[in-house]
Amino acid sequence: ETGRLNVEKQAVLNTAADADSVCFVDGGEIVCLDRQTGETRWRAKPAAKGPELWAGTLIIHNNVVLYAEHGVLTALSVRDGSDLWTREAKQPGGLWFSWKDVFVIDGLVWTWSEQLEMEPLPAARGRQQRSLAPRTVNGYDLRSGELVKEVALGSIFKTHHHHRCYRNKATPRYIL
Repeated sequence: ETGRLNVEKQAVLNTAADADSVCFVDGGEIVCLDRQTGETRWRAKPAAKGPELWAGTLIIHNNVVLYAEHGVLTALSVRDGSDLWTREAKQPGGLWFSWKDVFVIDGLVWTWSEQLEMEPLPAARGRQQRSLAPRTVNGYDLRSGELVKEVALGSIFKTHHHHRCYRNKATPRYIL
């Protein structure tokens, strides 16, 4: 309101904030700061596939910190960094299908399902290709991680477009 600088910190990748907290990835940990004072509230090491965390996706919503990286989606309490739930996914070998596309819509955490299918793609330049892709987009309860809703993806991953190159976007009605 006053335009006065309250806290100054070095810029980091993957920052998420709400009215009370600022979280970011620092090496192998997620760090949560008090937004007003800049004091560290907690540091937590969520489930990960390696010693360092990826730049993945970081979201704060309704006192839950969501962190998604290559094959792991984790929810932490914004109050103390405690684990709320974790889901793991098989990786098809390419980085395009990772849980970087995570959206919170109407209280559900939406992302691609862990179930993958191998499907033929339309022939390109005379050669048959195959694609390993998720079957559904799933909505998980924000606090428990329980599966609440599944929506079939149909042929969305059976075309030659670039989910691996460009992040998807979402509205309350559509994931684009």
